[in-house]
Amino acid sequence: AVFSIAIQYTTAIMSQILYTAVPIIVAILSYFFLKEKFSRNQILGLIIAILGITFLLQQSIVKEEALTFGTALGNILTLAAVFCCSFYMIFSKKLTQKYSPATTSFFSYVLTFVVLAVIVPFELMIRPISFDKITYVSIGSVIFLGVISSALMFFLFQIAIKKTSPFTASFFQYLGPFVSAVVSIPLFGEKLTTSLIIG
Repeated sequence: AVFSIAIQYTTAIMSQILYTAVPIIVAILSYFFLKEKFSRNQILGLIIAILGITFLLQQSIVKEEALTFGTALGNILTLAAVFCCSFYMIFSKKLTQKYSPATTSFFSYVLTFVVLAVIVPFELMIRPISFDKITYVSIGSVIFLGVISSALMFFLFQIAIKKTSPFTASFFQYLGPFVSAVVSIPLFGEKLTTSLIIG
């Protein structure tokens, strides 16, 4: 829910770069909640990742390149979504030790539905749906997002968490920026800059 709000105020590329913080947060949470240990290389990687994300956030505050870095509000909301995702992964690991990935995914969706059922009426008061603007493409997009980008992704994610560790499963986040750049540069006119690449 937080990500759905955040993506309106940032770029697809920047949001996916910020999601690369998931392994950092998961590693730290795994240390405290799952008693996993850090190797020297993991600590070095965490430090480099934290520096990169800090640099990118600073760029979104100082620069006026919204098509590259998004806005500070969008990026802060995206980081809140990143923290939610990280906690989800940690607590999913404990659940997948008792329940199957299908059961864990199902109840995650039921809980999400309940929470969103409370939030959606407020959003509809602020931003009502214009039924005349709904097209077959938008309906297809929503179905694709629900089935492929959400249900299938989270189910496969649950299997990965069960068979490995939350830290290992979180590495899929590193593919996000590359996929988003390939799609969002031609479709949305987002820009890849030297500062973004450095970050």
